[in-house]
Amino acid sequence: MLRRQSVVWPLLFVLAASPCLMGQAPGPAPERVRYDGQMVVRAQIRSQRDLLTMLALSPDPWADAVGVGGAADFRVGPEALAAMDEAGICYQVLIADVQKAIDAERAHIDETNANPERGLSWFADYKDINQISAYVDTLVGAAPALASRFTLTPQSIESRTTFGIRITSTVGSNKPLVVFTGLQHAREWVTGMTAMYIADRLVRTYGTDPAITALLDQYDFRIVPVSNPDGYVYTWNTNRLWRKNRRLNSGGSYGVDLNRNWGYQWGNLNGSSGVQSSETYRGTAAFSEPETQALRDMFLTSSRVVLHVDIHSYGQLVLSPWGYTINLPPDAALFASLDSGIASAILAVHNTTYTAGPTYTTIYPANGIAQDWAYGARGILGWGIECRDTGANGFVLPAAQIIPNAEEVWAGIEWTAQWIRAHPIRFTFPNGIPTTVPANTPTIVTAQIQRNYDDIAAGSTQLYWRNGASGPFTASAMTPLSGEQYQGTLPPIPCGTLQYYI
Repeated sequence: MLRRQSVVWPLLFVLAASPCLMGQAPGPAPERVRYDGQMVVRAQIRSQRDLLTMLALSPDPWADAVGVGGAADFRVGPEALAAMDEAGICYQVLIADVQKAIDAERAHIDETNANPERGLSWFADYKDINQISAYVDTLVGAAPALASRFTLTPQSIESRTTFGIRITSTVGSNKPLVVFTGLQHAREWVTGMTAMYIADRLVRTYGTDPAITALLDQYDFRIVPVSNPDGYVYTWNTNRLWRKNRRLNSGGSYGVDLNRNWGYQWGNLNGSSGVQSSETYRGTAAFSEPETQALRDMFLTSSRVVLHVDIHSYGQLVLSPWGYTINLPPDAALFASLDSGIASAILAVHNTTYTAGPTYTTIYPANGIAQDWAYGARGILGWGIECRDTGANGFVLPAAQIIPNAEEVWAGIEWTAQWIRAHPIRFTFPNGIPTTVPANTPTIVTAQIQRNYDDIAAGSTQLYWRNGASGPFTASAMTPLSGEQYQGTLPPIPCGTLQYYI
């Protein structure tokens, strides 16, 4: 059973914020939620009976979604072990004492903060929202020609401002955008640190690292390290394992899962919950939450976003669309190739294995998620990356892993950005690619042409064809349709060979 112990932290700790981050005026400091006696187990779910048993025993499945036919992680009390034994459920204890892990993490943070004179890296330990905000300002101050701070609207439920850092060089203009978001799920602390590591690396190595210099000359980076400011503050002050935002729901529970609140296929089939107390509660409508509205509107202000990576933990996974359905997306072959390339780039840094593939089959069904919206609604190549580890520490990842985790995640992202630059346009064919056509009959060819990097000049899309395997090609303009689709007509020819390209 979850037990609480009164721990009142100094009021200065709770309020130490710049005005834009303070939010609503707080009352007395709340009790800090404790998890004494709690553990995390990985259970084998062989049947619906196993699933119902584990959901009854666990107040908090550590997997976002749990189904029959695999293993899933659950936070349970010690009394659950006997019940699992009696039910014949096979399990492994991953974390023997959740509160001990949280206490050790807090002690390490306090010790690090108490000894700033040791000259430790900023990434030596986890940072709260005010420290992250201040470091954004530090990076901007260190390279004002490269970096600038931005804020998103609307404010959060508790009137906090979502902030970010823009990083790009003065070389070129109107560049394609790459967007990173962290901490949609408040307890996934390593994700905010990973986002800040990327910002730090871009700012501090421009001009000395040729690869970083080239990327900043080619791209405009936007990084939002704390996408769920209220939830993140709550994890520091009250409940380390809080996941959702801090919406007071009509039934009296708190929180909407922001990464089930995005508008593409919101609420579609399984993969989110309509139960307000659920950890995957999707909210009352798509984009019902100000936090997801703010992120969405950041994308809507520019048509030049070409890559979005939403950073999560844990599991060591590279997750591409779709999450809402087992069916594959139109660019399935492309995503499969890029998934493999990202995982290989990550592996090359510290030999850490990431499993890659479509969200639905690689981890679980999930609808209303960021990467589905980025790709399905905006045509952006989008991924969710689940950081370290695979369960030994779960959400309470030791601080010693912050930098190596961030290094390998950045390697995967850097590889992707370079690939996009080298492949400026992608083609898909909604009606397939004609391989045979009726003789003496015109044939319509439809292509969806989207930019990975470069713009497509108006009127430049041409269908080239020739009758036979030699001789000059004849060109005809393709007609633009809706949804970045273009249509052209192959001419009627007698039996033989017709060659064509776009």
